[in-house]
Amino acid sequence: MLTYWANPIIFAFLNEDESLELFHKKIFSKGVICPLELMETGKKILAICHGLPLAIVVFGGLLSRRDKTFSARSKVLDSVTWHLAEDSNLCMEILALSYYDLPHYLKPCFRYLGLFSEDYQIKSKELIGLWVAEGLIQHRGNEIMEDVAEDYLEELIGRA
Repeated sequence: MLTYWANPIIFAFLNEDESLELFHKKIFSKGVICPLELMETGKKILAICHGLPLAIVVFGGLLSRRDKTFSARSKVLDSVTWHLAEDSNLCMEILALSYYDLPHYLKPCFRYLGLFSEDYQIKSKELIGLWVAEGLIQHRGNEIMEDVAEDYLEELIGRA
């Protein structure tokens, strides 16, 4: 069963060590240490985040799906066109960055989740059935639509 909820810790600011720990947990597998050549770019990204966990998780999620190279990290850093100043649209801009990184086939499914209230619980099989019935799932060879939808759901969860 899926539960859509907001984690209150997302709105507490982290110190430098906590930020680095969260960032690395999101990017690297357990026990994997960040290569030294990537540390400087990582610190620049964390400086932009100003200890905001939501921003750290979004950047970490973006980087976790890219090559673990200086070039890949630099591209993410360069793509940031907004500044984390005292901006009332900060959270929306951070979430938009994550949304725009979604593959085209996942965007309608993600948007569909917005139909449910924050604490609403829905069984994954029901959600999958709704996605299929609404025509949000693309055909993929001879696979059953529900199996494709389940893959979509797992991919969305993996990006969280």
